[in-house]
Amino acid sequence: MLVNWKEINMKKVGEKLALVRKSKNQTQREFIKDCDIEYRQYSKYETGKQKPIYNEKGFFKLVAKHNINLDWLLHNNHINHPEQNQKHEVTVSMIFVVKDANGEIKQKISFQDESVDYYEKVKKTLLQIPIKR
Repeated sequence: MLVNWKEINMKKVGEKLALVRKSKNQTQREFIKDCDIEYRQYSKYETGKQKPIYNEKGFFKLVAKHNINLDWLLHNNHINHPEQNQKHEVTVSMIFVVKDANGEIKQKISFQDESVDYYEKVKKTLLQIPIKR
């Protein structure tokens, strides 16, 4: 997903992240576990002092892990947390291009607005395909 971080109010995003984290009764370290985000970096997200421009992958991994509605997190100006029991699906759109040794496209695999779980299954399947050289 492309995000124009210049337009994002990180102070509000940080307040929402803290709200979600506290609703789960987790410390910052627990909340970011397995998301490839350093503690100091995440702490700056919550305080609005840093945007995840250089670690979008870790940021989106965190969002997916905690089922946070990305539109609510980045754009909705209301701080109210969505219903606690309501699951918010993060979706991805991807195109995988398979090329031969000459750079010619042999196959395109695309999917749009699929769940992150689906993306992970596709990625795992593609990584198991033997590469002939």
